[in-house]
Amino acid sequence: MSQSTFTLPESAPVSQRVTHAVAEEVDTDPFDLDPLFNVIDPESLNALFEPTNTGSHRTTGSVAFEYAGCEVTVSADGTVDVTARGARTESQGNPTSVD
Repeated sequence: MSQSTFTLPESAPVSQRVTHAVAEEVDTDPFDLDPLFNVIDPESLNALFEPTNTGSHRTTGSVAFEYAGCEVTVSADGTVDVTARGARTESQGNPTSVD
């Protein structure tokens, strides 16, 4: 069972964090993955997690989707959690985070 938790610098767009986290999880180069826009609009994903109009960082919310054989969850704090599909079974319980 495998799960990766990946955080790029705050300045990196969320879409870039997703691509790198998934590539790490499936042990491939980010450029070898199918384009992220095939499953979610990268610009919209980035906009969801940009600071608010007042400049403050978002504190709540998340979005989840499947990409490159993985389940991806992006949280308001910028954390990207990636779990390879099929890596988790009911008998195995909750996934373990890997930093």
